[in-house]
Amino acid sequence: MLASWLGDDADGTIRVAWRPSERIAAASIWKKPRGKPSRLVLQTLPSAGNVDLTEEIELDLGPAGVHQSKSKAAITVSTALRLARRGGVLVLARGRSTSETRAAEIADYMPERPLSEFAESVVRYVQSELGSQHELARLIQKGVAYHHAGLSHDLRYLIELLIDREDVRVVCGTSTLAQGVNFPIGSVIVETISKYQGRPAGWTPMSYSEFWNIAGRAGRALRDRLGLVLFPAADNKGIDDARKFLRGEAAELASVLLSALGDMSSVASELNMGFVRNNRELAVFLQYLTHAIRVAGIDSSAAELEDMLRSSLVYHQAREANSTAAERLVRLTRRFVEQLQGRQPGYLSLADGTGFSLYSVDYLYAKQQNEHPEFRDAEFWTTRNLFASDPSSLTSVISVLGDVPELSLGEGDSGVFDPRRVAGIVRDWVSGATVVDIADKWFTHVSDATKRRREAGHYLYSRLISQIPWGLGALQKLSLGGASDVGDVAHIPSLIFYGVPTREAATLRMVGVPRAAAQGLTEELRDIPASGTFEQLRSWVSQREASDWDAALGSDSVVTGADCKAIWSQLSGVGV
Repeated sequence: MLASWLGDDADGTIRVAWRPSERIAAASIWKKPRGKPSRLVLQTLPSAGNVDLTEEIELDLGPAGVHQSKSKAAITVSTALRLARRGGVLVLARGRSTSETRAAEIADYMPERPLSEFAESVVRYVQSELGSQHELARLIQKGVAYHHAGLSHDLRYLIELLIDREDVRVVCGTSTLAQGVNFPIGSVIVETISKYQGRPAGWTPMSYSEFWNIAGRAGRALRDRLGLVLFPAADNKGIDDARKFLRGEAAELASVLLSALGDMSSVASELNMGFVRNNRELAVFLQYLTHAIRVAGIDSSAAELEDMLRSSLVYHQAREANSTAAERLVRLTRRFVEQLQGRQPGYLSLADGTGFSLYSVDYLYAKQQNEHPEFRDAEFWTTRNLFASDPSSLTSVISVLGDVPELSLGEGDSGVFDPRRVAGIVRDWVSGATVVDIADKWFTHVSDATKRRREAGHYLYSRLISQIPWGLGALQKLSLGGASDVGDVAHIPSLIFYGVPTREAATLRMVGVPRAAAQGLTEELRDIPASGTFEQLRSWVSQREASDWDAALGSDSVVTGADCKAIWSQLSGVGV
């Protein structure tokens, strides 16, 4: 326990300030000499990470090269085209739509280039997953791509591989790029320092750690002598905003938890689902307390938890920054522990294993006890019942999950939530429907085909396949408890996550088999014993010929068996 090890020593704070060895932050601007075309100029900005620069200087990179009126977007395009010559470029854009638009604008100025065999396979994979006329396929042929939560995990990873192989030189993305992505980038162009937090928070500034987790990628190890972090600016205000942001980097920032405590005028009178919904950061802290209490034991944990809290790093930081906030943290802990008196250890253990707050678990438990006794029958959770043509059973599950504060199953910024519609989308996804199929069936209220498929992809990949398996798995666990036949339906969440109709197909997806081929390959899976290991399964898949993959895909597939095998070797790590 780090907090225990640090003890009461207030000087025990650990600060880590990782930076690339050589990096420059600069504003990217257009300057127009009298009677001549605009030129692209970099104006360096003060930053703690700048190398060997004590003042602001200007670097002329040549003609702007873009036939557009002066704007931040045009300067981004101009800068990306120029810097793509020296290495990979990452454009951090404000939202999914902007990242796609900016990628298309950049691609319009870039010629088609010969693709590697692997890149051609990825292009056909994109056409198979998103439609034969999808814009992303055209972009990749120009060496450009976008990367955001509206794409599947597999497709995002394939785009990262294309960047690593230098088949893609420019990638436009959102703040999701901070989530574990690791690819070589020479320059980062920062169009926005905001991120979307969903309703009701909307757009909020990124923290410096989030910002540098993306911008700090500038400068490829052993490839670039210098990494560039650039802020496109159409006027002096844009330059000043970038300068102000970088100047604030050196300021001490309070943690999210401390900020949440500071915003509370007092400890809430009731700790319940409303508290969880309105205090997300503090709700995570309460989940930690639930875990600590389960481990320590309910009878002895009250005093121990308070002692541990008063000895922790966060308490010392809170006390130094705001003594009132520190005491609120102690009172919140004390109140929560008091509420847990009399709870069964087994129930706490079950709740701790769901990943939800205790109050959300109480809600789910009460729902299946009082309103949905059918949830306690393992037969209810079978594929033939949940994913039947009549989605009534799945609709009842989705309806219950819709009220869990940690989940957000509504569509778009308005958060409109229709349980029966969501159930229909999930059923079709598990049955093998593509994003195009789902968009054209369930998103007909969006008239433009491109926007319709964009909205469908984002809703599917960023909400449904992550949140519904999580919520459904928790509800299933609470409803069936220790039932002896729970193992027969425990795989249901994985079918939704991977978008396949059988346990065998989900197993193949776990070892990297593309969704389009997973169900088809299960016809031959009988050669592998049910007790086989993942290593044995990967070995079996590696022995499949291109003809086996072709048979699994079907005659009308855009992607070929050879494509699928090449992509599988990368997704599984076998070909790395």
